[in-house]
Amino acid sequence: MWYSTSTKEEEFVDFRKKTINKILGIETVVSKKHLGQALNLMRKYFPEHYNFFPKTYTLPTDVEELEADMATRRCYYISKPNEGS
Repeated sequence: MWYSTSTKEEEFVDFRKKTINKILGIETVVSKKHLGQALNLMRKYFPEHYNFFPKTYTLPTDVEELEADMATRRCYYISKPNEGS
């Protein structure tokens, strides 16, 4: 089966006879936006274990925090569009 979107778990009753191209719920971590949000949340609660990635901002939600950071630090920023657009 080939699905372009997530499917319901009930559609995959017998996995032995089917091949699927999606893991249910995987969009949460493969999307740049959702992965950044998840990593920021984990860094908030476990800073000693989640200090391996740069600070991530989601715009427009974090625009004020990003502007404050840009005003105080001189560094490079990488901008990535959401949904591969």
